Amino acid sequence: MKDLNDYVTGNTLTAADFVEIPSELQSLIIGAGISLSSGDLAQAAKAIANYSADGDYYADSGSANTYVLSALSGKSAVTVLRDGQQFRFRTDNASTSGSTVNVNGLGVKAIVTEAAAALTTQVSANDENTITYDLANTRFVLKTVPTALVGLTGSTVFTQSTNNIGLTGIGLIGLSIGDVIAVTSTDDNDKDFTVEVLTDDDNIIVNQAHAGGTTTKSLVDETISATITLVARAEVAAIGLGQGMVIMTGSRASGVSQTNNTKRSISYYVRSGSGDTFAFLMDGITVPTLANSSGNSSLPSIVIPPGSEYTGTYSAGFAVFEIR
Repeated sequence: MKDLNDYVTGNTLTAADFVEIPSELQSLIIGAGISLSSGDLAQAAKAIANYSADGDYYADSGSANTYVLSALSGKSAVTVLRDGQQFRFRTDNASTSGSTVNVNGLGVKAIVTEAAAALTTQVSANDENTITYDLANTRFVLKTVPTALVGLTGSTVFTQSTNNIGLTGIGLIGLSIGDVIAVTSTDDNDKDFTVEVLTDDDNIIVNQAHAGGTTTKSLVDETISATITLVARAEVAAIGLGQGMVIMTGSRASGVSQTNNTKRSISYYVRSGSGDTFAFLMDGITVPTLANSSGNSSLPSIVIPPGSEYTGTYSAGFAVFEIR
């Protein structure tokens, strides 16, 4: 469709120019798999709803390790790959080694795990998969949503100093940063935790700020047969689930900006000392603080969304706590 802004004369368009407008709408409706009907004046809205519902769902016609994706019958497909684009597909072909994908003939791209490792057996037959385009590295990152609840049992090493969980294959069962997992069948570590680092195929780090401590989310050194089960994906996990209170004063220098990179919302709280004042900034906005009868200022618990930047400016008498 041409740019009609330069073709308007007064309040009129030429007939040829005007026809382009309904032609575009007609293409939208047909492209969504809807048959044109003169009696239905909501077809454009239905077409948009159809694209919103499953416009990212593609069919695979490739083979094991070599996936070829095309738009579902009747749907228009993407014509260029952009950073962050997501595509969902279900395949009959399990992966066995490094894999590639070609979306709508836009070129063969490697698929890697969220730990940036080549695929092995992460794609199982009849699993629904989501891949996200990484423009900087011209590749796709796989996030597998297993048909069954993620779970793995085996000899597991819990390391208190790093909050590392070592279990063969733990990095291959479809976990993502921010997911909440449950640990069971141990003597000292039967709790919910939040995944923060996918180190490699056999190691993950949970609740990193609690490493080396004695908080509710600090691991206890232990080697035992344990079961790791997915409790909730990061995007739907309630605040506090798999999280715990931790003192952050030592790593929250006054006036230094911090970023919540946990993929989960966290809670931030400050306790003031006598005569102290405090200022708080989140995502460029100054958040009001409270003053007591002695003139001390403090901040009630505030939620920091994933990706948000926050800065506390305070004197030495303050203590900073976070639920993360």
